Amino acid sequence: MSDIKVIVDAKGNLENNLKGMKIREAYQIHGTEVLELIEKQQMYNSTQKQEIKALLSQANLTDSEIKKIVFGPEITTEGMKTKPLGKLMRDLHKELKIYNIDV
Repeated sequence: MSDIKVIVDAKGNLENNLKGMKIREAYQIHGTEVLELIEKQQMYNSTQKQEIKALLSQANLTDSEIKKIVFGPEITTEGMKTKPLGKLMRDLHKELKIYNIDV
C-alpha cells in the first residue's frame, strides 16, 4: 500500500474532541479504505460512466444508481452514526466531491 496520511482539520472545541477521542490516530489505521476511495474517484470519469452505462444498458440505471454502485450509498448525517467509518467516509465523499454534501 502507498503511504497515505489522513489530515483532519479542526478549529476550536473540535480540536479537543479530536485529541480526546484520538480521531487522527483512528483515521490513520484506515488508510487502505481511504486510498481505495481515492482510486475509485480518480478512475470514475465521464468516459468510465458511459462505459458502465453501456455495459448495463438493459438495467436502465441512472447516474445516481451507478455512483451508488461504484462508491456505495451517500452517507447521511444519521447514517454516519450507524455505519462503520461513517464519519470518515462522509468526509471523504465531501472532500473528493463524490456526493454534494452540505454541512
